Amino acid sequence: MSNPVSFFLNGQAVTIEDPSPDLLLIDFLRSPEVGLAGPKKPCGQGGCGGCTVILSHWNEDEGQAEHRAINSCLRPVCSLGGLVVTTVEGTGAARRPNPEHLTHSLTFGRSAAPPQTPPPAVLEAQHQAEAKRMAVLKKAGAAVATAASPSVRLRDEMADHPSELSHEGMNPVAHRLAMNNGTQCGYCTVGFVMNMSEFIANNPRATKREIEDALDGNLCRCTGYRSILTGMKTFASNWTAEDEKNRMKCLPDDEALSQKPASSVVIPFPPEAQTPAQGVSVDDGQRIWRTPATLAELAQLMREHRGSRLRLVYANTSYGIYPEEYLAAQVLLDIRLIPELNAAPVVTEEGLRIGAGITYSELLTVLESVMRERGELSAGPDNELQYKATTRLGAAHFMARRTAGRIVRNAASLGGNSMLVLKHITGKSEPFPSDIFSALAAIEAEVEYLDTRSTKDSSLRRSTVEKLVALVQEEPELIDALVLVAYHLPYGSSGEVVLPQKVALREVNAHSIVNATSRFGLSDDFTVETAVLVFGGIAPFPWRARQTEEKLLGKRLALTDMPELASVLEKEVRAELQRWAERMKGLPTEGFTNEYRVQLAISFLYKAVVNALVERHAPVPEPVRSSGEITWGRWPVSDGKQSYKSQSFKKPVSQPYIKYMAMEQASGQIHYAHELPVPPLTVNAAFVQSRRALASWNFVIPGQNGAVSAGALREHLSEYSASFVDLITSENIKDGGINLQGMGSDQPLFAVKQVEYVGQSLALVSADTEQEAFRLADYVTSQCVAYGPVEVSECSPAWWSKPVLGLDEAIRLNSIFPDWPSAAPFISHIWKITRPGSRFDWANVGKDPLDKSIVNRKAVLDGVPCQVVEGTQATGGQVHFYMEPQAAVAEPADGRRLIMRPSTQSPMEMHQTVASALGVQHNRIDVQVPPVGGGFGGKTEQARFVVGAAAVAAHAMKRPVRLTLTREQDTAMIGKRHAYYGQYQVAIDRGELNPADRGLIRGFLNRMWGDGGAFYDCSFIVSNCIQTRADNAYRIPNFENQIDVCRTNTAPSTAFRSFGDVQAKVITESALDDAAFSVGMTAEEVREKNLYVRGDVTPFGQALSYCYIRQVWDYLKQVCKYEQKRQEVEAFNAANRWRKRGLAMLPVKYGSGYNLAQLEQATAVVSIFQADGSIVIHQGGVEMGQGLLTLVRQIAAYILNVPMEMIHVEGPRTSVTPNPSSTGGSTGTAYNGEAVKRVCEQLRGRLAEFAYSMRDENGGDWCTANGIDFWNFSETGWNTEVTINGQKSLIWQKLVQLAYSKRIGLVASFTAPIPGGTTPMPALTFKTHEQQPVIPGYTSDPNFSGGGFDSFVGFTYSAACSVTEVDVLTGEVKVISSDIVYDMGWSLNPAIDIGQVEGAFVQGLGYVLSEKLEFEQDGEDVGRLNTLNTWRYKPPAVTSIPLEMNVHLFPRDLAGVPISPTDGVLSSKEVGEPPLVLATSAFLATKAAIRASRLERGLAGLFRFDAPATVQQVRTACEVSAKDLAL
Repeated sequence: MSNPVSFFLNGQAVTIEDPSPDLLLIDFLRSPEVGLAGPKKPCGQGGCGGCTVILSHWNEDEGQAEHRAINSCLRPVCSLGGLVVTTVEGTGAARRPNPEHLTHSLTFGRSAAPPQTPPPAVLEAQHQAEAKRMAVLKKAGAAVATAASPSVRLRDEMADHPSELSHEGMNPVAHRLAMNNGTQCGYCTVGFVMNMSEFIANNPRATKREIEDALDGNLCRCTGYRSILTGMKTFASNWTAEDEKNRMKCLPDDEALSQKPASSVVIPFPPEAQTPAQGVSVDDGQRIWRTPATLAELAQLMREHRGSRLRLVYANTSYGIYPEEYLAAQVLLDIRLIPELNAAPVVTEEGLRIGAGITYSELLTVLESVMRERGELSAGPDNELQYKATTRLGAAHFMARRTAGRIVRNAASLGGNSMLVLKHITGKSEPFPSDIFSALAAIEAEVEYLDTRSTKDSSLRRSTVEKLVALVQEEPELIDALVLVAYHLPYGSSGEVVLPQKVALREVNAHSIVNATSRFGLSDDFTVETAVLVFGGIAPFPWRARQTEEKLLGKRLALTDMPELASVLEKEVRAELQRWAERMKGLPTEGFTNEYRVQLAISFLYKAVVNALVERHAPVPEPVRSSGEITWGRWPVSDGKQSYKSQSFKKPVSQPYIKYMAMEQASGQIHYAHELPVPPLTVNAAFVQSRRALASWNFVIPGQNGAVSAGALREHLSEYSASFVDLITSENIKDGGINLQGMGSDQPLFAVKQVEYVGQSLALVSADTEQEAFRLADYVTSQCVAYGPVEVSECSPAWWSKPVLGLDEAIRLNSIFPDWPSAAPFISHIWKITRPGSRFDWANVGKDPLDKSIVNRKAVLDGVPCQVVEGTQATGGQVHFYMEPQAAVAEPADGRRLIMRPSTQSPMEMHQTVASALGVQHNRIDVQVPPVGGGFGGKTEQARFVVGAAAVAAHAMKRPVRLTLTREQDTAMIGKRHAYYGQYQVAIDRGELNPADRGLIRGFLNRMWGDGGAFYDCSFIVSNCIQTRADNAYRIPNFENQIDVCRTNTAPSTAFRSFGDVQAKVITESALDDAAFSVGMTAEEVREKNLYVRGDVTPFGQALSYCYIRQVWDYLKQVCKYEQKRQEVEAFNAANRWRKRGLAMLPVKYGSGYNLAQLEQATAVVSIFQADGSIVIHQGGVEMGQGLLTLVRQIAAYILNVPMEMIHVEGPRTSVTPNPSSTGGSTGTAYNGEAVKRVCEQLRGRLAEFAYSMRDENGGDWCTANGIDFWNFSETGWNTEVTINGQKSLIWQKLVQLAYSKRIGLVASFTAPIPGGTTPMPALTFKTHEQQPVIPGYTSDPNFSGGGFDSFVGFTYSAACSVTEVDVLTGEVKVISSDIVYDMGWSLNPAIDIGQVEGAFVQGLGYVLSEKLEFEQDGEDVGRLNTLNTWRYKPPAVTSIPLEMNVHLFPRDLAGVPISPTDGVLSSKEVGEPPLVLATSAFLATKAAIRASRLERGLAGLFRFDAPATVQQVRTACEVSAKDLAL
């Protein structure tokens, strides 16, 4: 029997027969049968917004369509009956513009038309194209000029055939986003567009704040959000003339100019869709999906299926947290259409009744309406009214607003959220940390529910939240029979004060660590008549601190009682945590300690008391009052300015053009590796991954004893699933193929016998569909792999058989990678860099590496009295979190060739891996790189293990293979930023001999250890880069830095933007910060005093001949108003006890290049088409969001003096431009742009020489008559339009056509050796053979020694000043401002360069503030990374950026230093990596704020403070005790 589901997709009716309940909308949209490229699947948890679509339904009561942006990655297709789904493709598209200089020079097999006599058809075509082009430009210009906040327009007429579809214009939101340069890699862009399209259409009068708030569920890893927010805020009702004046004006190229923004957000909505939503029934033999229409029908179905694994489904947003529960359910009941659950809100004198099916967004709308009527409003920033959070309804509103992101809130129901809490009070799954359920408990909300166990009693029951929780604990079987129907929210009395609170790892779209809602009823003399203290995150349900409540009752509320109250609360919180310890045992750790939870609970109580006293106008000391203020949602709207200086004579270079293809990115018209069309017979593959950190392994078959071969497992899988195609293992790498890959030739594509980390690849499973491949891979991973102990010799150390986790353990065990490993004896690392002549008799050189004590002592160095500070600093790892997970398509081609289309930054390395893994010649492989959805280093070396696996599979099966990774697979398998630990000793001049010398750093001794993970990868290269940048911008006479790279059983650490320098800066600048404090100076004074000057030499021996860091520093102090900022910070700190601000100003000298001369090169091929003079450029740089293709286009247009629209730039194809150096280290544009520049110079010279020869041979008049006389147009040259024989064309086009007819070459190539970077660094120290450590699996080759590292090509000199605010009681941090001065040399494109600065800086903020890796520390899952996806891992969101972020490109003409001959193309400099390092300023500012609080409370100013500065880390460093809470 057929079980269809029917809905509308972009206006077209769709019917799917017998859909699996597992089929999610995103997977359907991206399936080969549908093939949409707009919606993405970056996370699959509803945590990033990349999958956003608009879901519409017909409201019969209102007689109109209603629209909501939702996460398609959470929505089952079975729940779409009768609904309308709109992807970005349905809302408009970027059109193909008519070329401005259309012409054709006709050439045939045996003849050709003379260029001077175009046929009539060509002239007519030109005239038609020009007329169309002008009409389009006129319409587009008018649409832009009159653009306003768009509304929704339903398109009810659908084209029957694609060619009949008329162009209505681009989605106006997509257009506005692109015009403000709000795209980089573009993978997240459509999600922003679709969220904002629905929001602004439904809220046309939205303010800037509301627009910023609406984007809390979208993540972007590239842009830093500022440009996105600017584009979106231009729709705001309060966007002012001043805002427009300050907006960075970006330029559209000719193609962008041709794009007309539609006046409305178009949603295809055919008349057939004007019907109610339809229920769906599916029974696939294994699972049942039903859609009951009434509460009674639901109850009957629940009773019928009692004993089955049953799950109620409303919006399925819980799938992002508990996917295994959804997939394990045998019966799925879709309850969306039950009227009782969707009853209209009822407002009474006592409160508000709402149906349990109300979505969060609907709830917020209802609450806001009632609160406005009740006057529950207060003044907020920016002259906007805000909803009070200190009433019962306000608390519910506050907590609803803080739940998830808006896109999830549009779909998630209040009842579903409550059920998640109730369902996970007991059991083995993680408790659900609901924010609003805590608030509902505190405000005494009541729940109407149905107990479906009884057939006789179908009446609804009513209970408080607290009693319902108790009932579920008493009767656990109730949870499977429970249906929540409605809620009653009471208004409460006017004399009470409610305060909702929450602390999470990130400000928005993050689940609570602990939340709380307090409610105090106070008499006129502030006597506590009612006290309710409800906490979430202490127990697996909202828990009341009754002992503390009792202590409060009957007494006057006063801060003087806080130490006693804190003591009572601490005891009962600790007791409750202990009560549930067994329940929590074995759950994935998030790294939050019980101690921190206790601290938060006490802090919440303190804040609640202060808030209540202030609300009731009781006397509260001024410095304390701010601790009770609600800051969340009350900060000013983010803003910022951008400044730059351009060289107009280089146009189009130096101009702020938006990214090439930005319009297409915003419209979902770009295909990444994930979306590439694949040929017939393509199979989908997925990884089988290790679940152990260190173990032997083998295949098994469930139900059978003993190990089995891969062949036997294939047979089993064939029987298990009809979709199974093949199993690929290391056995498929043979006959000259190489399994061990990577820089150390030590990491296998597929593990053999032993695994070294959780997530390592064991095999590939292939199947007919992507979803089946994932399902089968999960089955093999969980059921068909057995583990055992590793084999080690009896004489080996005991630790060789156990996983090593973390730097402390690795240092203790001396688990350190040796130099010159036998598998790759050419690799070694710089052990030490010591400035010649340095002495260290002042230092404790024998200090234990794990001695983390802080020492502040006196010493004498070279006769100078110094203060010596000894301390340690640790920094964590970081997930790349590129929005596009790893992917590769491998396609066998004729002639025994293989075409690879990977998502990678390193086509040459992928080429090498494929050829070596297959044992074939390199000319049999063609690597073609499509646009890449972000890389940041994670798609360089580590991408080998995806690309190589796909190639082996395609070679073995002789079929095309599409290999994609889920976010969890990607994060587990792919290496990350190196964690580092440093132990420093700094000697600083006390100024006793010469007061002017106070603050000079006389000595610096630093030892570092990096976490290299399980294999070498590029850890030695990263450590070498750290070594040669560790001096930063300071001239220190006695300097030594030492590094070792530790081996741990975690994913091999790899390249990441800034290549280790941010870790080094956190360590060394913290050391300098401590040294400054020890002599009573600010860190900024010490930094300024020790800055390099031009002509200084680094410790490793490279002269700084073009250094201008001091000029940059002075410029930053001027533009950021440093002195004023410092005074404001000091004034703020004097006025506030529990909120402190800190300021830090940081310089960064960053060395450029690969430090290996053979990689300092690039190749380009430029081809000119004779028929019209258009140009195609082949080059080796990968476009991954940094704007490389745009910049190359600008460079070529400038050098060749042709319009940019005549130039097309291709991505890498190794069959055309072989051996391309990796696009990383900020070299992509510099190197490939230089190559293109040199080739274009060749062609320019060749064609100019040809034209002059024609003039010499035929005379000037002849040249004029033939349209090649460019010398007569001094300003425009051959970029001048002329008319010859009725045909308009550029002189360039005429010259090219003539050159072709005279057989002048129109193709040129060049390999550009990049100047500089060829001299080996002289002052390097390597370990001797006697010093090499011994670790399992590695030996040092005795025939090798030493090593080398070439000098930097050049340096960038930049600086940043940041101010942060710390909530001392909770550890929350807000970045108030960041002013960045970045040294671009002369910018090639200020819009793109500023975008790179902002994006890198915000990525750095994530690293130093919120992005923390958490590994399982014990049990059989020891070593498992738990922070795999958006639920537990928190990259920056829209509110993570500085409230004020100003970016200034340093005016190069202010440097007073000549241009270096080794600066980049056209005197530009690199930009991708150094700005990330500047984010260290925010970490140091946070440290300064903590220090201010500590000193005020009499604590030491030197303290341990490791990175990242998470809320827990900050609160721990603040070291607040109960006695501190006393007045």
